[in-house]
Amino acid sequence: MNGNALLFWMSHLGEGTWEAFSKAVCELADEGERDGGNLSKLIRRTRYRLSDIGDVDFFPEKRRRWKVVEPVLASLPESPGQAVVCGGRSPALNEALQSAAQKGQCTIETIKRPSLPDQILIAGNPDSLHSIALSCRVRHSVDFADELIRRFTPIEVYLARAPRADLMIGWKRNYFDLQALEWTTSPISRTACECVSGYGRRMTFLPVSRTRTVLLPRRDAIYAAAALAGVPILSYDLASFALRVPIHAPLPEPCARLACISSGKVGDISDNTVLYSPVPPRSARLILVSLGQG
Repeated sequence: MNGNALLFWMSHLGEGTWEAFSKAVCELADEGERDGGNLSKLIRRTRYRLSDIGDVDFFPEKRRRWKVVEPVLASLPESPGQAVVCGGRSPALNEALQSAAQKGQCTIETIKRPSLPDQILIAGNPDSLHSIALSCRVRHSVDFADELIRRFTPIEVYLARAPRADLMIGWKRNYFDLQALEWTTSPISRTACECVSGYGRRMTFLPVSRTRTVLLPRRDAIYAAAALAGVPILSYDLASFALRVPIHAPLPEPCARLACISSGKVGDISDNTVLYSPVPPRSARLILVSLGQG
C-alpha cells in the first residue's frame, strides 16, 4: 500500500470518518492485500501504526472519527540536534523541508516504510532546526516526549474515572490470560474480558471489584488488569535501551507513540514480542510507571 498517498489524502481533508479511511486504505492496497481477511487486518494495522508514529489521531468514542495531527518537527532532549517529522504532510511540504534543510546546512534523510508514510529525519544544530520549522510554517517541539506525557493518565486514575458497565449477555467472550499473555475463550476471573457481538462489534470490560465492572479500551484494559494483579508484562533493558512488549498486549496509544518517537521507528516484531529500541530511560520509565508496570 502507498502510505504516502494515504497520508497526503488524509492531510488534505484534515479529518474524517472511519468509513472514509477504510475505503481509502482499500483503494490504495496492493492486489495481494485485498484478499478477504488480509484487507481487514491491513486497515486495523494501518490505523494503529499511523497513530503510533504520531501522524493521525483516531477517536473511537466520537463516532469513530480521525483527525490529522498538526505538522511538527519533533525533537527530544536526549538528541536536540535531530528531529523527526510528525503529523500531516503534503508533497509541497516535503519539498519545502528539503529546500530549507539544504539552506540551513542540515541533513535530511527519507526512510521508506512498508505500507506507511516515509519517515523523514532532519539533523543539524537546534537553532537550524527551529529556522527550518519557521520557514516551513510548522512547529518545532524541543521536548516532544513532554507533550505526549501530558496525555498520560495513571492507571489508578483511569480506573477511577472509567464508566461502570455490565458484560454483554449473549455475546462471545474472550479473556486475557496474564500468564500466557494471550486471549483465550476459557473463563478467567479478574482480568480483561472482550465481548464480541454476532456482527463483530467489540467491547472490553474489566472487573475491578466484586461489585464493579468498568468499560475500557482494549489495550488499556489489559494493562489495568495486569496492574491490579501485580503482574509485570513489560520489560526494559537499561544496557541496550530495549523496551519489550508482548505482541498480544500492545501499548496503549499515547505510550506506543512515545515509544515510537523516542526510538525513531515502529516496533520490530519477533518471537511474539514487539521491540522498541533505543528508547531513552526517561521515556521508558514514564511508560512503565503510567501503566503500573514500574
